[in-house]
Amino acid sequence: MAGNDNFRLDPDQFRSIATELSAFSQEFAADVAEFTSGFSADEDGIGDDEFAQAFMQNFTDPSGDAMQMLQGVAGLIESIGQRFTTVADAVNLTDTNFKEAIDKVTNEVDPKEQG
Repeated sequence: MAGNDNFRLDPDQFRSIATELSAFSQEFAADVAEFTSGFSADEDGIGDDEFAQAFMQNFTDPSGDAMQMLQGVAGLIESIGQRFTTVADAVNLTDTNFKEAIDKVTNEVDPKEQG
């Protein structure tokens, strides 16, 4: 684990958060899809009188925009989770490289102390 007493990054915790965000994103996307399909199904039951038609003219475009935005939120949540995984990978790589550098210096100073 990279860090000192003032700053720490735990790659396992970052991976755990990434997994939770991915699951939440999938659940959110499924909920949005269910919500969207409910609106599509309800459109037929609104009626065809002038009031229903006026409502649909004012409702359809804004609701479509809102559905697209909600679907975008699911993608953003997934993207944040992927970034948590990227951070975890970078921390692991940094730790590995740092350990190798310390081992190399230690071996140069005292070959018997190689880790």
